[in-house]
Amino acid sequence: MKIVHLLITIGFLIGIKAQADTYPEVIFDNSLIKGVYAKSEIRCEGGSWIENVDKHLPVSDSIFFTPGNSLSLRYESAEGGYWEAAIKYSRQKYHYRISHKDMLVLKLYVHSDKTTSKQLPSLSIRQKDNDSERVNLANFIEDYNVNTWLDVRIPISKIRGVDVESAIKAVVLHQQGGGSHHMYVDQVEFLPANYSKVRLTSPAVLSKVTPYDKNIHLQWQLPLTPSIRYVKIYRSEDKKIFEPVAIRPISMQGGLDYVPALDKTYYYKIAWVDYDYKESPYSAIQEVKPVKLADQQVFDLIQRSHVNYFVDNYDINSGMHTPFRQQGRAVVSTNETGLALLALIVGVERGYVSKNTFTHRVKRVVDFLEAVPERHGVFASFYDGRKKEPIYMDARPNYSVPSTTTILQSLLIVRQYLSGEGEDEVYIRGKINKLWENINWPALVMADTEDVLRADVGVLEELTEIKPLGGFNESMNTYILAAASTKSGISPDGFINNLPYDYQTSNTLFTDSLDELEAEYLVQNQQQLNATLESDMSDLDQALQRQNILRDTVMYGVRVPFGELTQRNLLSMYTPFLTIDPTIANTKDFAFADILKRYTNYVKRRDNEAGRGARNTALWGYQSEIDPKANSHINPAISVSSVAVDFDKGLQALLSLYNEYGEILLTEYGFRAWIDLKNHDVSDEYLSLNQASVAIMIENARTGLIWKLYKEVPEIKAVQEKIFVQSSLN
Repeated sequence: MKIVHLLITIGFLIGIKAQADTYPEVIFDNSLIKGVYAKSEIRCEGGSWIENVDKHLPVSDSIFFTPGNSLSLRYESAEGGYWEAAIKYSRQKYHYRISHKDMLVLKLYVHSDKTTSKQLPSLSIRQKDNDSERVNLANFIEDYNVNTWLDVRIPISKIRGVDVESAIKAVVLHQQGGGSHHMYVDQVEFLPANYSKVRLTSPAVLSKVTPYDKNIHLQWQLPLTPSIRYVKIYRSEDKKIFEPVAIRPISMQGGLDYVPALDKTYYYKIAWVDYDYKESPYSAIQEVKPVKLADQQVFDLIQRSHVNYFVDNYDINSGMHTPFRQQGRAVVSTNETGLALLALIVGVERGYVSKNTFTHRVKRVVDFLEAVPERHGVFASFYDGRKKEPIYMDARPNYSVPSTTTILQSLLIVRQYLSGEGEDEVYIRGKINKLWENINWPALVMADTEDVLRADVGVLEELTEIKPLGGFNESMNTYILAAASTKSGISPDGFINNLPYDYQTSNTLFTDSLDELEAEYLVQNQQQLNATLESDMSDLDQALQRQNILRDTVMYGVRVPFGELTQRNLLSMYTPFLTIDPTIANTKDFAFADILKRYTNYVKRRDNEAGRGARNTALWGYQSEIDPKANSHINPAISVSSVAVDFDKGLQALLSLYNEYGEILLTEYGFRAWIDLKNHDVSDEYLSLNQASVAIMIENARTGLIWKLYKEVPEIKAVQEKIFVQSSLN
């Protein structure tokens, strides 16, 4: 049975022809996994039936509207029976909200010759736990024919029961009529009723094609034509017959194509595609022959692709990182901009990014931060990059100390890195000094304590929840910064005093330091988690609980000082050490490098024993132990980032992920957020913490670049000499 299961898994995971990095308004354009679309769900009753694999719709890689696949909908509609097929909106970081002025557009290919328009499915939009009223697809097709792609355009105003304030969960197709039918569905998306229709008359420009093993990196030059929506990639093996292999959104300046073999020459051309899917004239043809990469070159490819995520995803006005695209405003993230700056420094050193490009982006960032609202020098987690106004995702007007920590420590490293006397570098250092000196750290210390820092600063203090910082997590970085300030710092003792404790309030759990996929789950399960806390009341505010996290425990044959990891994954333990060199971070009670190695060993053993679809000991790093929806998700960033902690384990993981699943996992933006070998699924998104951790930890393992820069920041160097054991410092 194990062999059969392994063969089934391999069958699903080998090979895709396209990677669906796309727009937030797109519900479906391609399945990343060949054979089945895991982000669909079917339901049948009575004598009705839909062809499915484990309740998911199959995909076709031979008939599609946009390369390289479509959804196959083969069904039997019986009298008295019922079926439905939900095509889920799969974005996890941000749920797209529609407008009454939008159109729901999809492409339909009716493959069964005798199917009439009246036998087509009806459609509804699912939001929360409710479906809108159903509409008949036939009413929105102008010229019905079989065996051709039909354009279906449904005005949202024609679908009753749609709540434009609620997030989209799925577009659902329902049984209508009777009989046996087969059709294909592709490119399901919401579009504005009016969009640019400027004709694409100029040829596309494919500027460069570079081989990296079986990954071919294509780069193009996009004109500022508003009617261009996609870049369409064509590939040939004989320079005569070209097949479409992928589409890319215009936010990307290049893309990866995975080719079948190393011993062939391939030819590429591209075309611009407008909103009506009409193509421009083709670009000139580029020739390329794949080259087998050595292990060191694979390191380069992985690192470069993760840096590239931050090269493309930023707001041009502010220079800040954009975690997602949203209609009507440019959402930028303070925390993720800090991660982006560190990754971009790595990119400059490796030659992936020009120093001039980096410098100009940093100038925009510091100018933006100087102009936005803040309190005590603390920034909001999110801003509107155009309006320079805070965006409160949880509707509470708070400014985030952890987010400010991330951006500030990165800016201090930037200040150390840009040490030249050129006009731009002098200007940037001056701006960073102002931002750094503007933080009033004593104002962030909680009342009736000497050195416990709060996580949030409210616009209205009396409405702000008490959320203290402490524990073996990113709080360590905050306490180092607070002690490093020469203008308004706090005692270095705060680092040691708060390291062994997680602080909880009676009604909230601090989740700012968690990755984005875990935070939602923990918030939803707040009451259960609070009920299981073991805490001893301190003489702090009575609403505050102080939990000693020291749990000297043996797990899977490894002694670990803080017990098992359940509420957070290993990446949250690595995160403070993106900047702090663990080899010099020794206190009287803790040797951080040793702790990280112990936890790496324990987590790898735990994950290998759990299996959950993986059959290789080098594949480990499960996203969550407590979220049933994510406990079989392998997050590549966890194991690959361990390269800076345990080089051999990290290298094995990186090479195994690349060699076995690189075609699915690796894109021009690095590894996707997760792969689920048990359920034959893969994320279609990226997380900034993941992308930054891989890029930075690979560099720290190779040269120690970010570690060296951080510990040479004069203020940081001075405070580390006070906090860490002197004999361990270099």
